[in-house]
Amino acid sequence: MMVRYSDAGDDPYRVVTRTWAELSKAAKAALDPIRKPAERALMCPLDLTPEWVSDQGLATDQAAQVTDVLREIFFYAAQVRRPAPLPNPAEVAWEALRSAIRAQGISTIGLTKVSSLAIENCMAPSDLTLDWTSKAAAQMDTPKRTAFAIQLRKLDNLLGTPDLTTMLYAEPISALPDLRKHGKIEPPADIIAAVDDITATHRRAKSTCNEARGLCVRFGQQQPRT
Repeated sequence: MMVRYSDAGDDPYRVVTRTWAELSKAAKAALDPIRKPAERALMCPLDLTPEWVSDQGLATDQAAQVTDVLREIFFYAAQVRRPAPLPNPAEVAWEALRSAIRAQGISTIGLTKVSSLAIENCMAPSDLTLDWTSKAAAQMDTPKRTAFAIQLRKLDNLLGTPDLTTMLYAEPISALPDLRKHGKIEPPADIIAAVDDITATHRRAKSTCNEARGLCVRFGQQQPRT
């Protein structure tokens, strides 16, 4: 009488039979030889042990079939019960910043050029420093470095937005060092000699000769380096 009027969720037998009923058709068919004994013993599929199965006196082929299906059920249950990985705090912080920027009506296109690298290094937006961005940029080729710098400048421009200041770093981070090579590039000696010959032939003043040499040097600086 108590079982009849109790909540179905509190009735152990109903809990067990419901669990068996929720199995797939294929699993039900394979486990049919042991289902009734298991239900009478108030055992769900995950409660069964190899020892219990062997005690049921199954034929060899039935025992093998039951064991294989139970193994699949245990494997699936282990996957389902596996705890979800904890979210990366840096990734959470960047997603929060992205949402806050959008709330200001500002586009976040291109933000991943900074956030992806920062997340890889477990850095939230508030953790960024000029030292880190400079070292990161030094490892990039020119196009990637340029895109990276553009996004850094966009982030720097947000430092004055009250709703975003607590989510960002304190000091600007976009003043990356110029890695381009500088210096005087002399044009070939034969060109310099030819210019000197021309100016000498026309008896030009020394200042004119120097100016002509300067034009050669500037022309050389503008040529692509090989």
